[in-house]
Amino acid sequence: MSLHFDYITPYTKLLRAAKENNVRELYDLYAQEPYLLHGYSWLWEENPLHVACKYGNLHFVKQVIKISPELASKRSQNGFSPMHVAAANGHFEIVQALAEFDYRLCLEEDLNSNIPLHIAAMEGKDDVARALVFAYPESLQKVTHRGETALHLALKNGHCVTFRVLMEEVKRFNLKELLNRKDYEGNTILHIAASQKLLEILELLLSRESANAIKMDINSVNRRGYTTLDVHYETSNDTVAKKIRSILVEYGAKEGQFLQNNIGHGQKPQTILSESNLSLMVFVMIATLTFGAACSPPKFFENEIPDKKAPHYLLDMLFHRGSGHVTAAFYFMVFNVAGFMASMVAILLLTWPLFFGNMMILASAAVGIVFMILVEKSMPHFTITVGTFQISVAVCVWFSALVFIGCGVLIVVSACRFLAMFKVARRMKGFIQILGN
Repeated sequence: MSLHFDYITPYTKLLRAAKENNVRELYDLYAQEPYLLHGYSWLWEENPLHVACKYGNLHFVKQVIKISPELASKRSQNGFSPMHVAAANGHFEIVQALAEFDYRLCLEEDLNSNIPLHIAAMEGKDDVARALVFAYPESLQKVTHRGETALHLALKNGHCVTFRVLMEEVKRFNLKELLNRKDYEGNTILHIAASQKLLEILELLLSRESANAIKMDINSVNRRGYTTLDVHYETSNDTVAKKIRSILVEYGAKEGQFLQNNIGHGQKPQTILSESNLSLMVFVMIATLTFGAACSPPKFFENEIPDKKAPHYLLDMLFHRGSGHVTAAFYFMVFNVAGFMASMVAILLLTWPLFFGNMMILASAAVGIVFMILVEKSMPHFTITVGTFQISVAVCVWFSALVFIGCGVLIVVSACRFLAMFKVARRMKGFIQILGN
């Protein structure tokens, strides 16, 4: 007799009892099947405790914990613990009960490293957020896999009331350093409030009343090199935007503060952006030229190759011992492919920090596929002999282009290291001479 089929019907009844808050049914089923709560819960998306937390059945939750305490830390298939489920649905009494049972449940993480407080912040559950912080204040300092605190998440999801609740808790537990903490994109809560045009939040953070208690870094720079004011300029220019702009300027917000880590002294972010734009323009031009060359290759590609069926040896082509036209066609396409690939990689790196960086990957992949087709159709269709193997010229072109790029990168890196060592050696020599004198 299969153990799975023995338990499937009682377990279904147990889930229904959890949904309906039927404690009597719980104990009847438990009396019939003592191992029911320890059985095949992994076959289901949720266990009875998840279901009870979802529907806010506090009494059922307490009884399940009493019978089977280990279920309190069991996760569903989406990585949610019962505490996550209760937090997401706003059942703060259940959250309190679970926290009283074991405060460590406040630190359970789902698949995205979200603890229950993060879920409450994303869903705008004010009472739950307050209960979770009261149970474990250190949860305010926990971050998601993207470096976001609960404060970041509340603002990103537009829950201003929840943010105010969290602000009260931050002040109460003297965790004001969280207010200037950055996520993995370098954004503080001021960046987010400005980008979301949350006027009341900006007034809360920058008002004179809170200025004595909170020292906000209004000119903090994110990974894109943008201050709060720079981020605000990306929003639509309406009445609210003008009001926000006046508030930011009033409290000292500036465009392009001097960077401390990534920009040298005296070099402004505008200069960095200008250099990036110039580099981007150059790489786009190179990519355009190489793409055009693949579309319209020189005439000798097809017209002047003596015999496509004749064997063409790799060494003869590399050292120009064979047909000059074949060698020229091969080298032309190798360097053309290398130039296009290097330019596309550079364009991706320059545009990746932008908010449409993911779309650039998709667009670049599409252009790359088209370029591969063009190379295949443009190249003369003959094979190259390498030892006893016959290899398509298109394969040799792509492989040679990759080798050229790899060797070029190694040479440039080695040269930079050598120059750096040379400069250090010169400085050391001068220092030794000074000591000798």
